[in-house]
Amino acid sequence: MKKKKTTFAERVQIVIEKENLNPSTLAKKLNVPPQSMRNIIAGRNNPSYDTIVSLLNLFNWLTADWLVLGIEPEEPKSNPEKLYAIIEKQHNTIDRQQNTIDMLTRRLVNDTPMNNPTSQKIG
Repeated sequence: MKKKKTTFAERVQIVIEKENLNPSTLAKKLNVPPQSMRNIIAGRNNPSYDTIVSLLNLFNWLTADWLVLGIEPEEPKSNPEKLYAIIEKQHNTIDRQQNTIDMLTRRLVNDTPMNNPTSQKIG
């Protein structure tokens, strides 16, 4: 079943309800006159660009697509097989890196002057 598309005014009302505000409080937070906010909520006026940006900045859970266009964010699709493949690849990379670290450490330890008499200068 497809959801009914909401209007901008309805979406602002959803924000007000979700944030437990009233129109006047939201207007104050956005630095707009309370009557302007009531007109936006009633659908009589469209918000200014600055009002939209202020709303998006005020509530980090809002997306511009939803607020302006009414497009619901998509739920991320989980693909366990793909995730396991990525994890396996990461484990292999980590193993190779650890092997390289071990090899370089052995070389460094074996190449110290105390262990390698040819590296000492004879004078």
